[in-house]
Order: sequence, then C-alpha cells, then structure tokens
Amino acid sequence: KRLSHIKDEGGYKVKALFKNLLEEFTGDYKATSKYKDDDINYALTIHEGDSIPGFPSVDAFYYLLRPELENLRDPIQECLIEVFQYLETLSTKILETSFQRFPRVIDDINDFVSKFLNEERDKTKYIVDSLVDMEINYLFTNDYEYLTNYTTFIPKNQEKDRIDTKNIFIREIRNRIEAYFKLVVRNLRDSIPCLLFTSPS
Repeated sequence: KRLSHIKDEGGYKVKALFKNLLEEFTGDYKATSKYKDDDINYALTIHEGDSIPGFPSVDAFYYLLRPELENLRDPIQECLIEVFQYLETLSTKILETSFQRFPRVIDDINDFVSKFLNEERDKTKYIVDSLVDMEINYLFTNDYEYLTNYTTFIPKNQEKDRIDTKNIFIREIRNRIEAYFKLVVRNLRDSIPCLLFTSPS
C-alpha cells in the first residue's frame, strides 16, 4: 500500500528511453548527406595506395564512414546517464516511502544504494564503450541482405561500354556506407538495452 503511489514508475519508463536510443539516426536519416560526390571521389583518390587501379580501397569506405559512426557515441552516453539518473530517482522514492516511519535511516540506505548504482553505472559504461569501439573500429557483418546486395560494384544489367567507373564507385560507396551505417545503428539499438538491463557484476 505504501508503494501504491509509485505504481506508474518502473521498467516501462526505462524501456521508453531505450526505444528513443539513436532514433534520430533511423528512418530517412542519410549518413552520407553531408558528402558531395567530389568528397567521395577525393576519399577514393587519396586512399588508392597500392590497390589495383580501378578497385576502390576499403580505407576510403572507412574514412567516410567513421565520422558518422563517431556521432553515435554522445547519444548512447546520454541514454546511459538518463537510465541511471532515473534509477536513482526511483530508488529514492521507494526508500522514502518504505522507511517513512524510520526517517533517520533513509539517508544512510540512500547513500548505500547510490554508491551501488554508481559502481554499476561505471561498469556498464566500460562495457558500452567497448561495444561502441568494436562497432566503430572493426568492420564486419554477416547480414544476408548486405552481403547479397553489396558484393559487386558493376550492375549486371549495365552494358560495359556505358559504364562510367568514377560515378559507379561514388554511387556504390555511398550506398554501402548508408547500408552499413544502418546495420551498426540497429546492432547498437538492440545490444545496448540488454547491457543496461543486465548487471555487469
């Protein structure tokens, strides 16, 4: 009965925070919108290196993709902070209600709970940071759709004498960045709530 006034608090509010995680990078968001064709062509040119002429380097892909992936860090950290701030607020409400007959012990117990939550937050932050670093620094996917649609640069239905290699590479690099970026966002939106809801200890 004492806790009845906080019955509308709890997990569903945390899940609402998870639902909004990186939402601004979904839907119609374009990871390459700030890149002009000349920017992509420049990346292809400076990363030619020892690659065979006519074959774009993966370094060019990463050079263009990484800045967009780095933009995911701050919203993820903000979500982490918001979740733990809410848990602290909720724990304080529960303590004040549960121990209202013993007000002298509330501060001591609250300090203990706050210390515990801060320790768990720091552990979770380390794991979340590691997960984000992994997604940013190591490019890999087994996604069937990506592997099916982005394994060739030259469209099969296009005649060779009409091919503009430069434009094809630019277009395909742009498409691959968009597709891979969406994969990373999806992976992080699925993985991070599991981390935040699972105690690292």
